[in-house]
Amino acid sequence: MRQEFYIVNIDSEVDIGKVIKEFNKLQSSFVLRLETNDFSDNSEVLHREKFFRHYGERGKYIIGITKRPLDNKWFSDVNADYSVALISTDSSEIYSPPFRIEDYLKSEILLSILLILSKMNIGHYETRGCLFDFCENKKDIVVKLHSGSICADCKARLMYYGVTEEMLASAMKILWDISKDFLSPRVVRGCPIGHKVCKEFHTIQREYSDRNVFLAISFSNEFKDMIDHLKEKLKNIGFNLKVVNQTIENKNILCKICKTIQTCKFGIAEFSGFRHNVSYEFGLMQAFGLETIAIIKKEKLEDFENVLSDMKGIEVIPYDRVGDDLFDKLKRFLL
Repeated sequence: MRQEFYIVNIDSEVDIGKVIKEFNKLQSSFVLRLETNDFSDNSEVLHREKFFRHYGERGKYIIGITKRPLDNKWFSDVNADYSVALISTDSSEIYSPPFRIEDYLKSEILLSILLILSKMNIGHYETRGCLFDFCENKKDIVVKLHSGSICADCKARLMYYGVTEEMLASAMKILWDISKDFLSPRVVRGCPIGHKVCKEFHTIQREYSDRNVFLAISFSNEFKDMIDHLKEKLKNIGFNLKVVNQTIENKNILCKICKTIQTCKFGIAEFSGFRHNVSYEFGLMQAFGLETIAIIKKEKLEDFENVLSDMKGIEVIPYDRVGDDLFDKLKRFLL
């Protein structure tokens, strides 16, 4: 038997009927129905307890949706005693493309349903890429939606408190449908250091520009002037040079490199220093779909395949001097 939940649109401008239709179509355990709104509150901040008491004695599961912030500033909240939930769409700056507000609502409705059924015995403050992440940092909402999952601990507790396997299967269908819309050429599932999902998703989406150019280069002092020169020259034609000029010694640096690469449309790999960090970053740039060029000083070209044998077959563009022909070649590549 399908569990019925009643959706009250308090003042949201989202097409709630469309959200209900999509939610019901995706699974077979829960049925959402639109309930007439008879709740009145004109305050700028919606007071949860007032809403909970208003709908708490009706003998059915109620989920309200408002465009106003809640008085506790959460995305949503549930009163287990009344079996009533409340969802806010106030933090609109967080739901930017490819984040659809309808996906956010489906996720929060599902969260409210499972919290009501489990009597509020599920959740954790740690961000795991799980539906039950608390998201104290509101930007982490993108991490859990991108993941499209419920962690093993929460699944076990849900089943302990009476949520059936069929209900869990229905929940996963909804989450998978949401997460597929978050996949993009720039932000992929997983990461080089083993995170299940990319925790820099929101930053990458915000900072990406088709005028950003990532430079993979040796960290030795002889290349410092080259970096400064190219940064200034590229700035003059409207491009931003991005360099992570630290030795790869720990996972944090790898994360920073991966994030910075994904904010760029173009990539340049300078192989004259024969450093393996350049080979690694070159591989990441290609994997993430950047338009990439490999360059090397002419006098180092003959040694290239001998020193970096794993790069055989890669076309490398030779240049004489940074201040002479190199910038012209890069300019043709970018424009």
